[in-house]
Amino acid sequence: DQRYRYDFEFDSIALVMTLNGSFYGDTLKPQAINVYSLKKPIDLPDNGDFYSNWSEPYNSTPLASKTILPRPATKYADKGIPPFYENTNHFYIRLPDSLGIGILNKYLTRTNSITNNDTKWLDFFPGIAITAGNESSTILGFKVSTDSLCSIKIYYHYTLETKKKLTLDLTVDPTRNYYGIKYDRKNSGFTDLGPSNKGLKEE
Repeated sequence: DQRYRYDFEFDSIALVMTLNGSFYGDTLKPQAINVYSLKKPIDLPDNGDFYSNWSEPYNSTPLASKTILPRPATKYADKGIPPFYENTNHFYIRLPDSLGIGILNKYLTRTNSITNNDTKWLDFFPGIAITAGNESSTILGFKVSTDSLCSIKIYYHYTLETKKKLTLDLTVDPTRNYYGIKYDRKNSGFTDLGPSNKGLKEE
């Protein structure tokens, strides 16, 4: 591959999230989002079905946090420049450079191939958990698909006569993602319902 004659330089890494238009609550209030690294890869259930009351262990310190002003009804139009403005349905959450450099080096040394079912890759990067902040009061629906509207993007470049910008997209693994729901009924009209272990099946 001729590209290996070039010296690649890392620029940045970000989590890209896009609202799907569904929400419950007041979207005029700022909402906090926290991103954590998983402690281990997600184990696939025997029947292939995840439930909303399941959870995965993740590190206690977030990789990144961001406060957003959600606009679920906004349509995102890609103008070729990452939209870092806040009032939109499309968000970039900057992740640590050390994570991006590690992933990029792993990608370049594996002949430009990353496979979700690769055990060594999953051990190196088991995935992320995304949670709402403690003060967040709105439920937001996000697009979870295998395209770049929901992905971890790594921006890098090499330079000969001119700079050549490149992007590496880590898209969602369709077999290893689900929504988890936690709730606290204290001081609410649902206190008498008591605890419940029932969960919604993830379709």
